[in-house]
Amino acid sequence: MAKKKRMNAEERKQQILEHFYEVLIEEGIEGASIGKIAKHMGVHKSLLVHYFNKKEEMFVELIGRIIERYEQTFIRKFKEIDDPEKRLETVLDDFFGLPFKKLFGLPSTNPPDDEAFYACYYLTRRNEAVRKRFQEMYTLLRNELTDIIRLCMEEGTIPKGDPERIVDLLVVLEEGLNVCEIMRENDRESEDFRAYVKADVLDLLKNGRTSTQGG
Repeated sequence: MAKKKRMNAEERKQQILEHFYEVLIEEGIEGASIGKIAKHMGVHKSLLVHYFNKKEEMFVELIGRIIERYEQTFIRKFKEIDDPEKRLETVLDDFFGLPFKKLFGLPSTNPPDDEAFYACYYLTRRNEAVRKRFQEMYTLLRNELTDIIRLCMEEGTIPKGDPERIVDLLVVLEEGLNVCEIMRENDRESEDFRAYVKADVLDLLKNGRTSTQGG
């Protein structure tokens, strides 16, 4: 009988973070103790402590993995689109659509869930290391969106303006959308809601008006 391959340190940390992610969704921030994570894995908690001295270190590492996934999927995807207008429309499709939400998880979790992401976000007011990780992610996002908006202005796709101020508005709208979406009844209604928000944002960028205003 072949011996089971022993995990290296990186693989073991990834495994721990996946279980941490699942327990975080099930139990919330306060309930996701090292003991419960170990029980979820079926191991002794000393194994977890060997890789992470405390739960806060898991949060920092988890957000780091989310950022890596964000760069490898969301950012890389748009850099491959040469046409500025097409890139903008694709960005808005994902940024205001369900695909963007699916980044907030680990690749092996199915389906990805953003609940754990916002649980981590809550810690930005209590943990400086977590806050800096989130700043890193938002800086990446803002820089990419600013470049896209600036290119569209140069091409005449959208009117001239301050790209950084526009990006700030886009981020505020997307974050607000996530809050409003909680009140939606189901995924279908949520998708429809996101679709018309995205359409209004695109129309506002190009024409200075929303689809609900007509004209």
